[in-house]
Amino acid sequence: MKRRIRFENWNRNFSCRPALYAEPHCVEDVVQLVRLGHNEGKTLRPVGSGYSYTPLVQTDEILVSLNRIQGVERIDRDIPAVTVRGGTRLFHLNRFLASQGFALGNLGDIDRQTVAGAVSTATHGTGLGLGNISSEVLEITLVDGRGNLTVIQDRPRLRAAAVSLGAMGLMVSVKLKIVPHYWLQVDRKVVELDRALDELDRNVANHRNFEFFWFPNLDFAFTKTMNLTANRAAAGMQLFVRPVNDYLVENGILWVLNEWSRRFPGARDRLLNIIPRVAPQEVSFEPAERAYATPRWVRHNEIEYAIDIRNVHRALTELRRSLHEAGTRVLFPIEVRFCRRDDLYLSPSSDRDVAYISAHTYADEAYHGYFQRVEQIMKRFGGRPHWGKLHFLSGNDFAYLYPRWDDFHRERQTLDPEGLYLNPYLKTIFAGKREPSSG
Repeated sequence: MKRRIRFENWNRNFSCRPALYAEPHCVEDVVQLVRLGHNEGKTLRPVGSGYSYTPLVQTDEILVSLNRIQGVERIDRDIPAVTVRGGTRLFHLNRFLASQGFALGNLGDIDRQTVAGAVSTATHGTGLGLGNISSEVLEITLVDGRGNLTVIQDRPRLRAAAVSLGAMGLMVSVKLKIVPHYWLQVDRKVVELDRALDELDRNVANHRNFEFFWFPNLDFAFTKTMNLTANRAAAGMQLFVRPVNDYLVENGILWVLNEWSRRFPGARDRLLNIIPRVAPQEVSFEPAERAYATPRWVRHNEIEYAIDIRNVHRALTELRRSLHEAGTRVLFPIEVRFCRRDDLYLSPSSDRDVAYISAHTYADEAYHGYFQRVEQIMKRFGGRPHWGKLHFLSGNDFAYLYPRWDDFHRERQTLDPEGLYLNPYLKTIFAGKREPSSG
């Protein structure tokens, strides 16, 4: 245990100095730590890899990392499923599963998160036939607000615990669905934005994974499709092609363009025109454990909303018009991804197939005006923000957006009746009340 360390998230947009920072070595240590917090009336927050932009983990009392509670406990090959400890990084899990002939069915574009953190915030990839990682949960073992080790398998409670923001307990292990190992053909293209929008429905329907990016006030889009393949012939080329894209284009050149734009704002339009020329256009063949994620070295701010997929065309049209009228010129893209519906109480894709629309700015660039403009449009379409991304909503906004809000809180209070796991941010969010229905 350490006292008075300074914790800072990946993007450095918030920090805290907890009175006590702990990295327990085993589940028994976690139990004792939670009981200590309970007996002393101290708030306790779990922390994963620090990739959230919102102050979910911020506390001046007890901050707990499961960094030492990592590894796979077992694989159930008949289901198939894997039981993995909460502090395990996704990229470690992916590599282990590949060595055993398995894989996760989908993944986001970052794999440095812990399993517990990714599950707790509904981390997602893209693909309308694929859910977020929380929807793949079969069982959760956590230490509740009184220090009891609790196994959650029944569906009503699992629907609350799977996306619980660390507010129901310290998630020490998770049982996840897995699939036989697979390879993907990855196609990256640069197309006109109008064409990307015209072909949107067809691409979403016809490809296992589809996403696209566009830079405000640039009439080009960058599409990425991924589909299952038995072809591994080009795998050797990835030793050269993939690093060039991941490190040089998506990090090195992106950082240089943003730094030049920050120092020489008048050059921004000329810098924007460079982007279509350096964007990769390629076909590659990649195994599941390498296909999804790319390094993210360039710090940035991000807002992301999930809207009903039936509204995606109207939302994107309105967003494009609004940003054009505002003269928005940023050297980070808007990203559009897709996700299957689920039945989890606080999942942004609860009860509806969704399109995720995210906007970014360079970390050292002002973002409030831009993000508020994006958010106002997303709100008009009933958008729900990603729990780990920036937003400007109140507790009442969240209560309105989630029909099962009260059901979540009933389940949460059974496991943490005294609010041990609630920091000031969560207390503010969870104070939201749904308006009583008329009649």
